[in-house]
Amino acid sequence: VSTQSTGASSIQTMNSRFVVLIIIAQSLVIFLLFSTYRSKQTPKETLVTRVQLNPLDEEVVEELKLRDLGFVKNSENLIRLYQSKFKTRDIPDTRDPQCKKQVFNSNLPKASIVIPFHSESKDLLVVTLKTILERTPPHLLQEIILVDDLNPEFVDSEVLIDPKIRVIHNEKREGLIRAKIFGADIVTAPVIVFLEAHCEVNQQWLEPLLQVVSDDYKAVPIPILDIIDDTGKIGGEYQEAPLNRGGFDANMGRSRCVMEDLAV
Repeated sequence: VSTQSTGASSIQTMNSRFVVLIIIAQSLVIFLLFSTYRSKQTPKETLVTRVQLNPLDEEVVEELKLRDLGFVKNSENLIRLYQSKFKTRDIPDTRDPQCKKQVFNSNLPKASIVIPFHSESKDLLVVTLKTILERTPPHLLQEIILVDDLNPEFVDSEVLIDPKIRVIHNEKREGLIRAKIFGADIVTAPVIVFLEAHCEVNQQWLEPLLQVVSDDYKAVPIPILDIIDDTGKIGGEYQEAPLNRGGFDANMGRSRCVMEDLAV
C-alpha cells in the first residue's frame, strides 16, 4: 500500500508540473502574438505630440533649471536681501502678541545647534550663523556644529567667525539624515536643535523651544516657520506665518492647523 501511494503521489506531481508548463507556454504565445500585432500598428499622433513652449514658459523653464543647480549657484537673489555681506538685516518681530507675554524659566537648558550642509552658498551660511549669534542669548547657546557633507571647495576659516562654531567633515556624501546623526553624536549640550544652512532666526526664537523641552524632556518642539521670498520678485520680503499647531493625519502625514485664539 505504501508503494502504491508513493507512485500515485509522483504521478500527481508530474501532472501538476505538466499543467504549469502548458499554462506558461500559452502565456508566451499570447504575449508574442500581442507584441507582433502592436508592432504593426501606426502610433497614434496624440502619443507623440510635442508641447510648444511660448517665450514665457521658456523663461519659467530656465528659472526652474537655475533652481535645480542649488543655492550655491543661484544665491544672488537671496544675497541681495542684505545691505552688506555677512551682516544681518532688520526683520519684523513676527511673534504673536500672546507669545510676547510668555515668561520662561530662568534655568532653561543649553542647546547645541547642528547645521548640515551640502552645495550651499557660503555667504548664506555665514548670514545664518550671524543671525544665530546675534539673536540667541549667549548663556543658552553651547555651540554651533557645522556638518560638511562633502563640499569640495569649502574652507573652514570662512565660517569660523566665533569660538562657539565647530566644523566636522564627512569623508563621503552621507545625505541629510546621516549628516544630522553625525553632528548629534558630538554635541555637548543636553538639547539639540537642527537648523538649515539658509535661514534667519527671529527675536526670542530659542527660548520657547527650550521651555517645552524643559517641561517635558520627551517632547520634540517644532517652530513656526516664516517665509522669505527667494525669487527676488518682491525684494525678499519677510512674510509672517499664521499662528498654528502641528500634528499628524491618519496617513502619518504632517499637517498644520491655524489657531485663531491659541492660548500660549
